[in-house]
Amino acid sequence: MKIRYLTGIALSALIGTSTVQAATMSWKIDFDNAPVTSAGDIVNGLMFNLGGGVSVTITATQPDGVTSKTATIFDTDDPTGNDADLAASFTTMNGAETDPKNVLILQDDRFACGTDCVTTTPSSPFNGPNDEANRPAGNFLFTFASTIPGTMILIDSIDFYDVEPVGEFDLNKEILIDGAMIAIVPNTGGNNKGARRDLGGQQLFATLTIQMPGSGAIDNIRGRFVKVPEPETLSLLLITLGIFFAANRFTRGNPIPTRRRRS
Repeated sequence: MKIRYLTGIALSALIGTSTVQAATMSWKIDFDNAPVTSAGDIVNGLMFNLGGGVSVTITATQPDGVTSKTATIFDTDDPTGNDADLAASFTTMNGAETDPKNVLILQDDRFACGTDCVTTTPSSPFNGPNDEANRPAGNFLFTFASTIPGTMILIDSIDFYDVEPVGEFDLNKEILIDGAMIAIVPNTGGNNKGARRDLGGQQLFATLTIQMPGSGAIDNIRGRFVKVPEPETLSLLLITLGIFFAANRFTRGNPIPTRRRRS
């Protein structure tokens, strides 16, 4: 009886531990907080701490996926580069109005940046951050890393703004996880329009790539972390279950004797 009692306590503790380890935590990448806070800040190579032992580094490439391209912050409340089509507020697909404030763009190659994109060359008439006008525009690459074993990274959704119509023959329009296409960049409906692409909690191991078919911006990449039970915990749980069933079987086969009362 004592064995069963102690085993039950251990089993309850392990189940409780597994439940805690499987807890879910939400995260979001936006561009209103450190390490970037201002229009013109260059994002290439910056690391964002998402919490839970997970970080992400953002880079950008030309459509070839190799040659570097500048990713920078664009302030939709103070649009630059004569870019009024990226000015807040934006109308979403359901008719709601939204103000994303800072968003991430691929800088137009015609207007080169220095240490930042606050002042570009040439400076007139499109000085400052200005999204790429060529089709296709290029790619955003998000590389994730976790310092805690057993952390599962899920991607839920991405917000897009001022994305021009995505044509059937546009080659650069995919959203890829670990190199595999999972969705198409949405058509937001044109100037000052926004749309959210739901990704349904897709799991990724290392990279998220967003191919921009033309001009436009992204913001609010949302997801979750799930801490799965570690192998050691599962092994201990199985051992405890084995002890529990063995003790239960032993007790059934060897019932505790009862004393007879003397008459």
